Amino acid sequence: MTGSLKTWDWLVVAAYAMGIVAVAIWSALKTRADHDPFLAGRKVSPLLVAASLVATALSGVTFLGGPEQSYRGNLTYLIGQLSEVIAIVIVAFVFLPRYYNAGVTTVYGLIGQRFGGPSQQAISGMFMIGRVFASGARLYVASLAVSLILFGTTDDFSLIALSVAIIAVVACLYTLTGGIRAVIWTDAAQLLVLFSCALVAVGILLDRIPLGLSEVFELVRTPDPESGVVKAEVVDTSVNLNETFTLWSALTGLVLFNLAAYGTDQDLTQRMLTCSSKGRAAFSAILSKIIGFAVVAVFLILGVLLWVYYQRPDVMGDAAPPIAPDAGVQVFLGFILQELPTGVRGLVVAGLFAAAMSSLDSVLNALSTTAVCDFYDRYRPHATPRQRERMSRRFVVIWALLLSLFALVCVSLQRASGDTLLVFALGVMLYAYTGMLAVFAAAMFTKRGSTGAVVAALATGFVSVALMQWGPGMVGFETAGGEPLVISVGWRMLFGTVAAFAVCTLWPCPNPVRGRADG
Repeated sequence: MTGSLKTWDWLVVAAYAMGIVAVAIWSALKTRADHDPFLAGRKVSPLLVAASLVATALSGVTFLGGPEQSYRGNLTYLIGQLSEVIAIVIVAFVFLPRYYNAGVTTVYGLIGQRFGGPSQQAISGMFMIGRVFASGARLYVASLAVSLILFGTTDDFSLIALSVAIIAVVACLYTLTGGIRAVIWTDAAQLLVLFSCALVAVGILLDRIPLGLSEVFELVRTPDPESGVVKAEVVDTSVNLNETFTLWSALTGLVLFNLAAYGTDQDLTQRMLTCSSKGRAAFSAILSKIIGFAVVAVFLILGVLLWVYYQRPDVMGDAAPPIAPDAGVQVFLGFILQELPTGVRGLVVAGLFAAAMSSLDSVLNALSTTAVCDFYDRYRPHATPRQRERMSRRFVVIWALLLSLFALVCVSLQRASGDTLLVFALGVMLYAYTGMLAVFAAAMFTKRGSTGAVVAALATGFVSVALMQWGPGMVGFETAGGEPLVISVGWRMLFGTVAAFAVCTLWPCPNPVRGRADG
């Protein structure tokens, strides 16, 4: 696929890049005016925060993994949006008021107030580990696309490594320019590009497929002649540990997953804390779900239309493409590079870069913030604002390097797991989320727990997820149907969180620690 991008395509990509740089520089000037690289003076519009939340949560995984998910399966991933709605309401009315009342810069300051400084550092450290895992996986997915676009292959490790470096360096540079405000403004701009590109691709596919909308809808409601899969299926009511996106998994484990993502992950909660009040923060959270549902639905519909285009030559007739791309990263990318007209191709590639950058810039800022507020401030309590800002910039570079290294590890991990890109990226997050959510639940809803309990709960969550992910395959467990047992993401989250919460509440609670929230 090398050479698929023409001059006009690269000009469109360059125009996008210059626009993002201009937004970053403008927001950097605003950040210097309010002297707050971490919360932007709590003056950010809820609408901008909502757009940034959506862009951060989606990333390149949704851009590439969403179409792949519905191309290989159906629309049951949408049931996960139900779990997000439930979770975001709880975050808006339970978690956010606690954070605003505590006056914290990082959410882990709340744990410090409850159990003391060492507990705060322990859970902040687990966030850092989990974010390196999760965002390293996202960076890996994005690098596959960049490698395919620039070099025409995803099989050469050295070219994937070069692609990782390109993305990391670019995201690092403009994250350094303006703190959280730059991240939020560029995320909002990138979401607009990303969503526009998906709509353009859907429109082109509908134009290429020689059926009307009603006929396409009827087709995807009919079982696939080969696999028997109903592409339009949204709700799967089966109780199957192997399946990630079932109704019961969505109402249990996936609700917990999204509670952890939006309520305990500094990468996402930091955006909501930039609003001027807990009410505006809650509004931004709920609005993000309304926007996010529309964006995710479009990418899943895109995958279904790609399935019709590539896998139903009986329907396409003379309009059928000669060769279908491999499942995985090449499903949507193959269509972009081979089928889209010049100029439009460049716009969609710009959307892909937007998706990749919107998650990486935010996590670099969040990791830098926690490193400064939860660790540096405790050892340098009298550091000046200038010293703190200088240190935060150094941490941005360090975290960019660590994320890049783990992205290269993911090359082997994802191929060994056999998961789709989207499920693989979600599963990596569980190692931190189970223990973190258990600790926050114990802190908010019980009178038990201690520093030792926090550490033990975090370790329990991490180990239990590892055992559930890799254990059944190692010992040869099978389902009743004789298939290898693979405990899916939602069930791993449920069982791991319950185990970690049980461990965390074994210890009696000391008196709450009062003092600086963030150290």
